[in-house]
Amino acid sequence: MTGSSPHPWDHPCWLILDVPSLFSNIDSLNPIDGFIDLRSSILARAWKFLAADLRRHGLKGLLIDGFVEPLDDRESRNNWIKLLTPPYPSGILPSAAREHYMIVIGHLSEAVLLSNQAQSSESRCAVFIRVRGSELTADGGNTGMLTILEVLPTLPMLTLQGFLLDEAFSSRKECDAFANAVARLTDENRPLSIIGGDNGPLPPRFTTEKILDHNILGLSSIPNQNIGATLTLESWSYPIRSTGERLIVAIDLGSRYGFTRISGTRIFVENQPAHLIKVEERRMIFEMENRPGCPAPWKTLLLGNNGISNIPPWDWDDEFGNHVIDNLGRHFPLYLHENESYVEIPRIWNEL
Repeated sequence: MTGSSPHPWDHPCWLILDVPSLFSNIDSLNPIDGFIDLRSSILARAWKFLAADLRRHGLKGLLIDGFVEPLDDRESRNNWIKLLTPPYPSGILPSAAREHYMIVIGHLSEAVLLSNQAQSSESRCAVFIRVRGSELTADGGNTGMLTILEVLPTLPMLTLQGFLLDEAFSSRKECDAFANAVARLTDENRPLSIIGGDNGPLPPRFTTEKILDHNILGLSSIPNQNIGATLTLESWSYPIRSTGERLIVAIDLGSRYGFTRISGTRIFVENQPAHLIKVEERRMIFEMENRPGCPAPWKTLLLGNNGISNIPPWDWDDEFGNHVIDNLGRHFPLYLHENESYVEIPRIWNEL
C-alpha cells in the first residue's frame, strides 16, 4: 500500500520501518564490505526490498540462519556472499552447499556431511567453525572447535574460511591460545576471518568481518547521537472499565511476546498519555485520564513517532532491545516508509 499511514484493523499491532533513518544509521558505521545480519526478523523481511541500496552503501554479505526464506533470486546468487549460521536443520546443508553458501559448522557430523556433498558435486565448500566458548580446553566433544579443526584437513573439498565466535575472548592469553591452536592444526598461510567477539581482544593476523545487526534499528536503551531510532510500533487500545476519573484500556500484546515491564511506561492513546499498570500473558493494561474523542478501538503509539507524539526506545529501558521486536516482526505487519509512501512487507514464515 502507499499513501496514508497504515492501520490494519485485523492485527493487534503493526511496525513501520523508516528507510532513510535506517540508511543513515548504516552509513554512520562505515559499512564497506560488511555483512547484514538477517537473523533479525525485521532485517530478514525487509532486505530484499532494500538489496540494491544496501549494495550501493557498501555491504557485501548476508548472515542467514536456517529459518529465513531461501535466497532463490538471481541477485542473491550473484551479488552477495551468503553465510549460513546456526541454528539450522542439517537437512538444508546439501542445498546450501549447492547454492555456494559459506557455512558455519558447529558439529563434526556437519563437516562430514558437507564434505560428502562437495565431493558429490565436485565443488569446494567454504566453511567457518563455530567457537562456542573462549576457553578452548573445555571439551565439547564433537561440537568442540578443537575437535572440528583437527579433523577438517582430512575432509576433502572443504576450505576453512574462518571462525564464528559465540562470545568474546576475555584476555590476550585466550587470544594467543586460539591463534596457536589454529597454527598448530592447520597449514593455512592466508589470513582467516573472525566474525563476532568485538567486545573483547582479538588475535592478530586475522581479518575481522564487519557485521551490521539489529543494533542498526536504533533500539538501544541508551541514547546514541550516531544511531537514531528507525521503528514505529502502533497498536489498538480497547476500553475495559472506568474507575472514577480514570479509564482503563488494554492492548492485545503481553508477556507471550516478551514484554516484561511491570508499571510506569508511557504510551499515547489517540495522542493522549496512558501509563502501564500491568502485563498479562496476552495483554497489557494501561490507565489514562480522559476518554479519546473518537469511537473505540483507538490507535495507540507504543514506540517511535506518529507525527504528533514520540516515544524513544529508552522510555522502555531495554525492553525493545532484546527479543520483543524480533517476536513482533515475525508475527505482525511490517511497512517500509519512505518519501511519504508505505509498502507492506509480506511475512516469510509459514504459519496457521
